[in-house]
Amino acid sequence: MNSKGLKKYVTDLYDEKGKLICVQLNLRNKIIRNFYAQLMEDLEDTLDSIEAMKDKETVSWEVVQADLEAKWSEE
Repeated sequence: MNSKGLKKYVTDLYDEKGKLICVQLNLRNKIIRNFYAQLMEDLEDTLDSIEAMKDKETVSWEVVQADLEAKWSEE
């Protein structure tokens, strides 16, 4: 389905000033429902990855480079 085909299952909602406030999806359509489900799974995976990265210690490139050079010089 192309973007024109998707448009008939999507409704843009505006406030009284004409500002877009939300997009409503017609989840009765199987294609839209599957697209939304995949989108939500991807979003959850992204949020999980971001949360996991917060717990990790970052290492500067200089440290990584020095470790690699030390390993290569050992061989």
